[in-house]
Amino acid sequence: MAGLAPSVQNTLDTHVKVIQRVAQMLPLSGMTVEVAHWDMQKIKNPAIAGEAYQ
Repeated sequence: MAGLAPSVQNTLDTHVKVIQRVAQMLPLSGMTVEVAHWDMQKIKNPAIAGEAYQ
């Protein structure tokens, strides 16, 4: 079985490092991490569609 794609592994590693740093400074009893990608093209032009929307 292959590992994660490099970009996904990097994102995961970055999240884990940030969580570990925060946990060293604050008494955490739980944490929720939400990961979302913003579609800047759609935000700038909500009407974009079809071939123009690449």
